[in-house]
Amino acid sequence: MDTMVLMKINLLFLSLMILVGCATKIRTPLNRLMSPETVGGSLNTEVQMGKAGLAQGRLDVSESAPYPMLVSVTEGNQYFTALSLYPSFDLFWNHFSSSNSMFGIRYQIMGTPQTSNPQGYNLGFTASIGGNEYESESDPKLKFELGGRDFSIIQSYWIWSFLSFYHSVFYSKYELTGDLSSSNDPTLDAKFNQNSTNLGTNIGAQLKLFSYNFKIEYCLNRVKWSVGKAENITSLGMSLGATF
Repeated sequence: MDTMVLMKINLLFLSLMILVGCATKIRTPLNRLMSPETVGGSLNTEVQMGKAGLAQGRLDVSESAPYPMLVSVTEGNQYFTALSLYPSFDLFWNHFSSSNSMFGIRYQIMGTPQTSNPQGYNLGFTASIGGNEYESESDPKLKFELGGRDFSIIQSYWIWSFLSFYHSVFYSKYELTGDLSSSNDPTLDAKFNQNSTNLGTNIGAQLKLFSYNFKIEYCLNRVKWSVGKAENITSLGMSLGATF
C-alpha cells in the first residue's frame, strides 16, 4: 500500500477520532450536502467543508417535567470525508459543528462516479449512524447522550458536464437521554428520555470544475420531538469540496 493511500485512510479515521462526540448543544443536522455520486475507483477520497442548517433543541424549564423541547433553526460548519472502497461504494463521515458525527455508507445504484466525469441520471442511497455526549458546567447543569440514525435516497441529473441538479428525501431518528440538575433550584432536577424524528426533502445544485465542486442546497424538514410540538422548518446550506 503506497504512501498516498495510507494518508487518505489516516485522514478519514483521524478526523473521526478527533471530532466524534464533541457536541455542545442538542442539535441535529438539516442539510446533508451530499449528491448520489460516489467518489469512484478504489481508495480515492472526497473532502468537503461548508455551512449547513441545524435544528437546535432547548428544554423548556418554564413548564413542568417532562420538559418539552423547543426547536429553532441555526447554522453550523460541516466537515465531510468519504473514502471509496469500490467504484459504487463509499464509506463516509459527516460532522456538523456542535452536533452529531455521522459515519455511514453511500451506494450508487445508477450512474457514473465523480472521478469518471458523471453525466445524465444518477441514483444512490445513504445510511449512517452517529452519536455524541455532553456535560455542561453552568447551572442548571445539563448532561446528555444523543444517538441517531439517518437514511436518504438521492438522485441527480447532469445538465452539462459541469452542472447538475440533485434532490433527496431522508428520514432521521434521534434518541436523547440525560438529566438536568440545579444547585440553585432543586425543583428543576429531572431525568429525561426523548426521541426525535426528522422527515425531509431537499433540492440542490452542484457546480463541478476539474476535481473541485460547489454545492448549494435548500431543505424542507418536519422535526418532531416526543415531548413538544412538530415544527416545519427550512434551511439553506452550501459547501466547497474536492476529490483526489
